[in-house]
Amino acid sequence: MHIWNLSSKAQIVNISFAAPRCSLKVALGLQGLCVNDILFDGFTPLFDLMSLAFLYAHDTLFVVAAGNDGIDVAPSLVGPIRIPAVIPAGISLPNVLVVAAATLSDQKKSNSNWGGRIDLAAPGEQIWTPKPGGNYDTFGDTSGAAPMVTGVAGLLKALKPALTPTDIKQILIDTADPIHTGDSSKRIGTGCYSNPNDQVNTGCLLNAFKAVRRVLPITVDGNPSDWAGISPLLTDAAGDGPFNTNGNYFAGQDFVNISVTNDSTNVYFLFEFAGNHSGGIVLRLDTDLNTATGCNGSEYLIFVTVSEPGGHLALSDFRDCAFSNDFPGKVLSAPGHGVSKFLEAAISIETLRTLTPGMTGFRISGTATSPPPSGVSDQIGPGTYLLH
Repeated sequence: MHIWNLSSKAQIVNISFAAPRCSLKVALGLQGLCVNDILFDGFTPLFDLMSLAFLYAHDTLFVVAAGNDGIDVAPSLVGPIRIPAVIPAGISLPNVLVVAAATLSDQKKSNSNWGGRIDLAAPGEQIWTPKPGGNYDTFGDTSGAAPMVTGVAGLLKALKPALTPTDIKQILIDTADPIHTGDSSKRIGTGCYSNPNDQVNTGCLLNAFKAVRRVLPITVDGNPSDWAGISPLLTDAAGDGPFNTNGNYFAGQDFVNISVTNDSTNVYFLFEFAGNHSGGIVLRLDTDLNTATGCNGSEYLIFVTVSEPGGHLALSDFRDCAFSNDFPGKVLSAPGHGVSKFLEAAISIETLRTLTPGMTGFRISGTATSPPPSGVSDQIGPGTYLLH
């Protein structure tokens, strides 16, 4: 990497370079490229200079190879002193994304660096690449994994130019697939699963399709295919609630997912039900994220009615615990997708900001209720969604 890249207005930069401090490499008995400790810790330490350069270019996302020494990239602490281990993968900044290498069987590649500074992994073996003379050859390791992530990051930026480096980084992490690498002590990503100490999931693998799908626009047309890559915000366990064909409770007939996303204009909802049924959901929206305001913390109610093969959504002002001041004409809804039991809807951000100017997200919870004769209710949520 040359310093001129930092002033070239490049928005996505790949850095397929990583080197540990020489003293660490010698201590571990490793061979190969390393960086003299003086450059790490001298009068103008290289680690700090690169950190400042990345910080200066805060509008650029740097996709950095983790390195191929099989070590933890995180700096160690000796008293209050931070001892960097690897340049530049040890740098922790919002616009730096560190990539490890995985095998084709979703294991950590044996020589790939690992640790808490790793954001996600990508395939690091048998990668075909052009070579001089019009031929192709294979290469790999983290130098091959990082460009895969860089390419997907570039696609996200091209599809949605308003995305910041932090936005792109988070999308890539959120849409990565949890993988079991075989060693929970050498993780290659933790942000794609809920428990960072999970003994089953020990890495996050790039999923290009899900990442790109995340930024493509949603069309409210009753077909849920454009929701691929968007994980449900709320997932209700099957078998504990009301929905089924005839209104009586039977286990396994009530499964409900609620997915949420947004663009600059609308917040989009996807409701998914199991079993052929009619019924409804009443959802509470806390649009100021303050449980002390509104009606028991809620500013709006959303009424979702489901019938085969369609449904409807309506929005009400609920600040005074009354179903008043509906917002007709500002809610878009579409029928469910036949027997697939999906209902899509969109509510304009402008509408949600009627009661909460400057809204940046909301807390959502609710109750699903079956039609007579059973009338069984099932609690859903709560979950929190932040606009992006």
